[in-house]
Amino acid sequence: MARHSVDIKGFKALLKAKRVTQKRFSQGIGMSESALTKSLKGMRALKVEEGATIARSLGRPLAEIFSMFGQDVYETWPRSIPVLGFVGASEEVILYDEFSDLIGIDELMLPFTGYSGVVLRVKGDSMSPRYLDGDVIAYSERLAPEQCTGQEVVAKGVDGRLVLKWLQRSAGALMLVSHNPQVPPIVGVELEWVARIDFHIPRR
Repeated sequence: MARHSVDIKGFKALLKAKRVTQKRFSQGIGMSESALTKSLKGMRALKVEEGATIARSLGRPLAEIFSMFGQDVYETWPRSIPVLGFVGASEEVILYDEFSDLIGIDELMLPFTGYSGVVLRVKGDSMSPRYLDGDVIAYSERLAPEQCTGQEVVAKGVDGRLVLKWLQRSAGALMLVSHNPQVPPIVGVELEWVARIDFHIPRR
């Protein structure tokens, strides 16, 4: 439920700038139109994952989107959430064991509540300068690679490797690209699933 006044006009202006209807937009982000409408009217709380998807799709800050929906993403109290493992961002990719130990490697105090996705710590520097060793990223929904081509993703290979990369396609083959130009791309990789990044918290 909304704690503050909603900004329906502001949200519709963002949609208009993107030349998309509310119905078309909700379909594009995988959210039902009724859920989006209820959240925008303050009748339903917007989930952090939903807010992250909306912010990413509209190219706006997360806090701004939540403000339009009458919510404050930065609550006065933090939430402790386990960091469940590492995601590889180096030439030597960290192996991923599907979180056999849900206790996690450490804990993180988030500046907002309500997040139910997976939080991981970056290991390596192949995605620098955007993502540095020790940064934290999070994801929630696992998707088919075709749904995320051209985006930064957490990707799990069929061999069990989990990496943080930029997913591209070249000559019909999937390719995992690093931001660091000194790290060569991984070409022709077979992926089990990929996930868009919900949020990124730089190391302190």
